[in-house]
Amino acid sequence: MSQLEIREGARFAAQMLFDASRTPRSAYDERGPIETVSCTLEQRLDTWPVDYARGIKMKIDEVRHGRI
Repeated sequence: MSQLEIREGARFAAQMLFDASRTPRSAYDERGPIETVSCTLEQRLDTWPVDYARGIKMKIDEVRHGRI
């Protein structure tokens, strides 16, 4: 189940980040849509199961370091 949860967490984060990138920048603070959503997801990592959160964190790191 671990790999499945990691994959699903990454998919969830990717969708959240994609949706943020398609909304007006004015809807977010000065950091912009991607960084704002990334920070929000990171603040909430402890509310999800460990492997799901690991997938979310992996996707955030990919986005921040340009590996998508």
